[in-house]
Amino acid sequence: QVDLWTQEAKGCRCPFDSTRQDCACCVRDGGCHCGRSSPNRCSQCGLEQHCSNMCNITIDSRYLAARSGKTFGQIKSPSIEGPGFCWYLLQPDTGQRVEIQVYRLVSVGRHNGTSCQSGFLQLVDGAEPRPRPGDTQICGSNERFVPPVVLFADRGSATLLFHIGEPTLRSQFLAYFSFTPTSSAQGAGFQARGGRRIEHTECDWLYQDFSCRDPGSCVLASPGYPGLYPPNRQCKYLITTSSIHTQIHVSFTALLLPHNHCGTDYIAIYQGSTPSSHVLTTLCANKKQQLQYPGPNLLLEFSSGPSVPPYDYNGFLATLEFIEKSSSTESSNIYPAKSTEPGVMMDGTSAPRHSTSKPGCDIVYSGNETRSGHFNSRSWRPTCSLTFFGRSTDIVHVSLFNYML
Repeated sequence: QVDLWTQEAKGCRCPFDSTRQDCACCVRDGGCHCGRSSPNRCSQCGLEQHCSNMCNITIDSRYLAARSGKTFGQIKSPSIEGPGFCWYLLQPDTGQRVEIQVYRLVSVGRHNGTSCQSGFLQLVDGAEPRPRPGDTQICGSNERFVPPVVLFADRGSATLLFHIGEPTLRSQFLAYFSFTPTSSAQGAGFQARGGRRIEHTECDWLYQDFSCRDPGSCVLASPGYPGLYPPNRQCKYLITTSSIHTQIHVSFTALLLPHNHCGTDYIAIYQGSTPSSHVLTTLCANKKQQLQYPGPNLLLEFSSGPSVPPYDYNGFLATLEFIEKSSSTESSNIYPAKSTEPGVMMDGTSAPRHSTSKPGCDIVYSGNETRSGHFNSRSWRPTCSLTFFGRSTDIVHVSLFNYML
């Protein structure tokens, strides 16, 4: 077999001239002849019109599947003399994501220590073929990537950009593409489970314990996992519990960050909801761990620096588990006396007058009886009231660790 779609270079009838038998023989499953311009070559059905010049093309998942029966294939760029530019618009069907695996680069720029210079290959969201310097770019003079460099796009159409910004004799790349269902385990792509992406942020997520009741129901990962993650990012994963008695167990099942780059590429875990909270630990390189900390708020911050050749890192994958610790008291069973009945001194020295709370789910908290506590309403009735009676100088501070309306 000559290549992915060509069984033999000669020996079959030519589709453009039935009297000739010296054309290429195509693979039966999805191969189509390239036509008169390339009589000894075949290509994937749906892309055969680009045999001689695979540059500035649109690859549509529906059309490709209808013609070849497949939603994956190969992109082999033409051998161009730089400067030059090609774009490849990949249009997934509903419920699909775009996956790219890059195997070969020839004279595609170079890395100056912090970024690509004079050429790159880049996958960007959307249909506009415009480079984005702040996103992942890969480059190299003569690279064979084993394993391949993996790139993902999961927000609809994506465009692969091939840019050569300097004079070259021959610049080229080889990659494979795939349109993979986001709802299945096919392909290499990861889909977050149990969390919710925060709107108007690049890569922030919220994970709440009530969404993670079943084992394995909450999984989080660096953006683009298991492919390259974007450079120069700070992604925050806020993990919350409904009770201060709940422990958060974080198990890093995969962790692969650039070696000797702990100053820029790392995972920091904070006891709180912001990066100004107390730092519990910091992970980098390939130091996988299993960690357990108390709630109610735990912040995992993933930081990335510039992209680093040979692009052999892919971030992290972790699972969450919430462990309930037994508590001797539940707020729903406590009915303390009011401390602010008429005639009672408010300096906290006089005994409060006894009062019986209302039946049902009406709870009274007395500042003279207790100065702090917690309540968990998951087992309460649909309608409840909480009444706080404090001293004249008190300020009642209520922290909602978690809520679902």
